[in-house]
Amino acid sequence: MFNSKKKNKSPKFFNFDNESEDDDENLINKNLNFSNENSLTQKKIDWTSKMNPVRNQGHCGSCWAFAVIGAIEGNYNIKFGNSPRFSEQQLVDCDYSSKGCQGGSYINGSNYIIDKGIAFYNEYEYVSGESSKTETCLAPTLTMNKILEDYDYCIETQNCTREKHRSLLARGPIMVSIDGDGRKDPTEASSIFQHYTKGVLDSPCKTNNHAVIMIGVDFDEKGEYFVARNSWGENWGEKGNFRFRTRHSDKTCFLESRGILPIVKKTSNPVPEPRPKNPNCIKLYSECDFNGQVNVICENVAKVENFPKISGYSMEKFKSVTIFKKPDCEGEFVEVDESNVCLVNNQLKDDIKSIIIDETLPPSGCVWLYDNYCLSGNRVEICENVSDLNDKKYNFGNKTSSIRFGPEDNSIIIYLNKNFEGNNANIIGVNSLKNSWMDKDIESIKIQK
Repeated sequence: MFNSKKKNKSPKFFNFDNESEDDDENLINKNLNFSNENSLTQKKIDWTSKMNPVRNQGHCGSCWAFAVIGAIEGNYNIKFGNSPRFSEQQLVDCDYSSKGCQGGSYINGSNYIIDKGIAFYNEYEYVSGESSKTETCLAPTLTMNKILEDYDYCIETQNCTREKHRSLLARGPIMVSIDGDGRKDPTEASSIFQHYTKGVLDSPCKTNNHAVIMIGVDFDEKGEYFVARNSWGENWGEKGNFRFRTRHSDKTCFLESRGILPIVKKTSNPVPEPRPKNPNCIKLYSECDFNGQVNVICENVAKVENFPKISGYSMEKFKSVTIFKKPDCEGEFVEVDESNVCLVNNQLKDDIKSIIIDETLPPSGCVWLYDNYCLSGNRVEICENVSDLNDKKYNFGNKTSSIRFGPEDNSIIIYLNKNFEGNNANIIGVNSLKNSWMDKDIESIKIQK
């Protein structure tokens, strides 16, 4: 089940698995015995109360990792009364048999945990939902919990009957797959899964490309349906869950084509306290290959000082950084989106004088005023016309040297005098007031909306 990013206008990125049933059979090198109990078709199953809170995979094709961890935690709760939270990020970063944010297999992920163990979430938090990429594997530096002893399974190529599938679900939450497509065209065999909000789905399907966790089976006046948990946050579907009408055609949108039940054991390791959150920082190095002196920059800087030579830089978690060859964010600049281990013959070598690393924006309709260049120093938020920036509630507002505009906003009128009087200028998308007659001399402002 390999996930691939699907770009659309939805507020989320939806990422799906594309691994075949034959691939699953090759991954499972076991001969396990299945329960011989009779069909559970008329029996309600509900593991909702045993599940930890709904998660959100964000902008990363990591549904496979969330299915593994969520199913393990649910079965851990059933067996031991409560479950710590374990790390999806470790699977994304360290399970090299999968492809991180580009997709993976919940069978590969399970085998990885059996072999290596898994860290507590407190020690290895999920960040790929924001960065959309795999990070450096931290597992060798952390305590591993050997909580997964084995797994029972049911796959279509080994005659995964409804009875076998239910016998697994009767023991605990199981990893399954569904058609995660989002097209609404009724003429095509595709699910409306992405657009689901509530109710019992019964839409056409054509593939099994998205990993979820089956947590129950129930009934209404129309018959039987499954209950499963997604990894797109609690604002999706029915507080993160969905329901799907059972049917023999396409094995209920492929939900019954496979099932993986974790067999868990208890960890003896204490759950650590959450790690203090470190600020996002970029690291500048005086020598190649991230050696020599290190200058750690955690905010926009108008003058990079006391660091005469820069031979490389590490982006850490930043998606984009703007580097200027002059102080105060003037002159030539370069936008970089990846680390550089050595700046030999690079246009930036020995020439990083100021830097903008903070990509956050003010709310729509607002601007942030800064009392220093490069969007640095003290900041005040302005969301309405202000006739007197000397007012105490605006702090230093009249000493503005740089401006950050909100999304889709790029125009303000600034005045040298109070009450929107005196010389004025319409500022359109310009951040810095360096070398301008307006620098540190604004008394009133109008927001153009």
